Amino acid sequence: MGDGGMAVTRGLTYLDFDVLIERADQGAYRVRVVNAPAGPTPSSSFTVPFSQLELENFVLKIGRPRRVVRRVDEPETAAIKAFGSQLYRALFHDELEVNLLRSQSQATAMGMGLRLRLRLSDTPELAELPWEFLYDRSRNRFVCLSDRTPLVRFLEVPDPPRPLPVSPPLRVLVMISSPRDPSFAELDVEQEWAKLQGVLSGLEQAGLVHLERLETATLSALRQRLRRDDWHVLHFIGHGGFDPHAQDGVLVLEDQAGGSRLVTAQALGVPLHNHDPLRLVVLNACEGARSDPTDPFAGTAQTLIQQGIPAVVAMQFEITDPAAIAFTGELYAAVADGYPLDAALSQARQAIYTDVSEVEWATPVLYLRAPDGRIFDVTPTTIRTLSDEERSRATAEREAAEREAAERATAEREAAERATAEREAAEREAAEREATEWRAREREREAAEWRAAQLRTASDGVDRAEALLRGRDYAGALAVCTEVRREFGNSADPALVDQAERARELSRRARRQQARRRWRRWGAVGIAVAVAAGIFLGWRLNGPGSGGVQVKVPGTQAWIDTGVDCRAGHVLQITAAGVVYHNSKDAGTGVGPAGDPLPSRRRANVPGMPHANHSALIGSIGRQKPYFVVGTSMAYSCPGGGRLFLGINDKDVANNSGRFSATIK
Repeated sequence: MGDGGMAVTRGLTYLDFDVLIERADQGAYRVRVVNAPAGPTPSSSFTVPFSQLELENFVLKIGRPRRVVRRVDEPETAAIKAFGSQLYRALFHDELEVNLLRSQSQATAMGMGLRLRLRLSDTPELAELPWEFLYDRSRNRFVCLSDRTPLVRFLEVPDPPRPLPVSPPLRVLVMISSPRDPSFAELDVEQEWAKLQGVLSGLEQAGLVHLERLETATLSALRQRLRRDDWHVLHFIGHGGFDPHAQDGVLVLEDQAGGSRLVTAQALGVPLHNHDPLRLVVLNACEGARSDPTDPFAGTAQTLIQQGIPAVVAMQFEITDPAAIAFTGELYAAVADGYPLDAALSQARQAIYTDVSEVEWATPVLYLRAPDGRIFDVTPTTIRTLSDEERSRATAEREAAEREAAERATAEREAAERATAEREAAEREAAEREATEWRAREREREAAEWRAAQLRTASDGVDRAEALLRGRDYAGALAVCTEVRREFGNSADPALVDQAERARELSRRARRQQARRRWRRWGAVGIAVAVAAGIFLGWRLNGPGSGGVQVKVPGTQAWIDTGVDCRAGHVLQITAAGVVYHNSKDAGTGVGPAGDPLPSRRRANVPGMPHANHSALIGSIGRQKPYFVVGTSMAYSCPGGGRLFLGINDKDVANNSGRFSATIK
């Protein structure tokens, strides 16, 4: 039938699924389905999922087999599955994947297969990709290993060929070329011929295939043999390659003296084009499927297609003898059984996969210009003429079967669409539920981190107050305890309330100790000494005549000049209290001088203090680095002379509120 129709094989009908890849801007590609049971799709992007180096390494790993690979866990098998899966995901995504699945479903419902036709005429550089390895990981299968999804590299050319009526046997002309030339490995031509005869002997005895060998592998001998008899298939065994200067594939034939002669595919195509019965060329030669990245017909196979040959099978990698034997026998047997060529090639690939190698089955590549894959109409050797009544009954049964299949396909298509809609709705619901659960877990985690940080802050404050109390710094201990009680005294968390109660008990102890100290320091001399010492210390810290300095540090101001000059070697005792709110005046964001311990807040710290608590009270001499953390209390030893500044550990103070109160002695 014509392009876009269906092809009938023994027990199987194919629908076409045409994928067109075109160039886009800046080296990108567009891909779309131009013909399919589920209808065409709009263009979407296609990106080759491998670099040129990755592709070359892959070909080196699996393209030159040195042994037969049978185990499924061999590294070559894993490599081709990984490669094919990436290529499948790059090609079939979004609407293309949906269209492919629907088309397969419709074809299956109608009892048909689905032929995948890659149209690469506009993108010949993509012919270098081994598309035959396309691997559907969700179904754990290679696409073109199934009779129901054969893969064809379809080249659109004018005047598509018609199927040739053939009565068995299928006539195969074999050309084995092994010239006397040290540049090329010498073939044992008699052994090659014996192997081919052996693999096809059963078909010959059954009268399905007739095999003959060309006397000499020269171009003139080929022309003469084509003039004398009709041949359906040319089977070539020998060396091949790609000539970058001629931009064409070449085969190594023999000259009249038995030496080598490089013959381009274009030159070979001239006599083959003029032999009308010829429908298939099989090239058992290295690099027979190699193409030039700028011309879709530059390789041997592609050029022969351009010259009018309906179908060409070529090898994109080297192939071992066991794989070649299994391939040849199954291919010709399936063609003789009346299979379309692409279905016959699937049978041959299966023979390699199941009997020889789980790697080499993708080595054969099919280039086709026949729209439905039918290049032969094989007529059985014995035909019985049907009566009019039998023909009428067969026609009625066929029409009834077609109607039933169409109705079943419609019902199954609608069921598939409903199932798809239900699955998509279930997937959306599951995704939303998962997102909700994830957000809940995140909130719980943040709450747990916040509680742990609060507990650490409260516990650290109480421990610091106890240390100050042991050091007889009762004022400092009272200040720290007051801060802990202010921040955590009204908490609903029992652990935080316990810490606040500990701070309350420490406050009572500090006050009692302060009272005892005052009673011991009675007497005029003691008072005078204390006053003198206080005046002297105040003069040393802040200049003559000044005592302890009280400084307000607003949350909205980066640095505050305390007015206190620090001299090298002097020690400043700084205590602080108060609350600063970051972002908004919300109890959940208010922090004391010790700052917010939550690690996620530290992204907004002042540069130079990445590990300190956020919004903590900090200090600096002359607003220069290094900065230091003051917190609720600290004794700071001045490293050098300069003015003391206090500030907030927040690089964005504009949205803050509240303030700290600091006492400097």
